[in-house]
Amino acid sequence: MNNKKVLVVDDDADFAYILSLLLQYMGYEPSVISSGRGIAAVIRELKPFAVIVDMMLPGIDGMDLSVQVKDMDRNILVIMVSAMCVGHEMNIKKPHAADHVLCKPVDKEELKRILESGNAA
Repeated sequence: MNNKKVLVVDDDADFAYILSLLLQYMGYEPSVISSGRGIAAVIRELKPFAVIVDMMLPGIDGMDLSVQVKDMDRNILVIMVSAMCVGHEMNIKKPHAADHVLCKPVDKEELKRILESGNAA
């Protein structure tokens, strides 16, 4: 895979920073934004192969944002993350377009496996 760009959308600055360091360590090129505002322009400019989206964002939730990303490009790998997990189950009440869902704190081996597979729905 030539494209190593990953967009992280999370309003938790500490989590986004740690995740970006982890992604860099794994050999990816992370970019971080704190909300979904203007995501279309960011995606057009960056052309990421993957977008990691927090489920709870100000102004728009991650589920709606994941649908917007997939509407722009179905080939983008969308990974939704959330701290609102019960065990390993995500409490999702409506349809979403995420290819994968991970609980915070993110398991680095699982994230690595998902990114290396590059499988978008």
